[in-house]
Amino acid sequence: MIVVRNVPCLECKICGGIAYEDVVSTRLDDIIKHFSDLMIELAVVDYTDSKTA
Repeated sequence: MIVVRNVPCLECKICGGIAYEDVVSTRLDDIIKHFSDLMIELAVVDYTDSKTA
C-alpha cells in the first residue's frame, strides 16, 4: 500500500469531483513505481514534483 499525501488536484466546486493534471498523474505513476520496486509493504510519502523521491 502506498499513501501519497498532498497531491495537487483540481476540485469541482459544484459536485466535489476530483481531477489530476497530466503532469501530476505521470508523477504519481513514477512515485508508485519507485516504491513498488523497493518492495516496501507500506509507504507514506508526500507528493513532490521532484524526481528524487
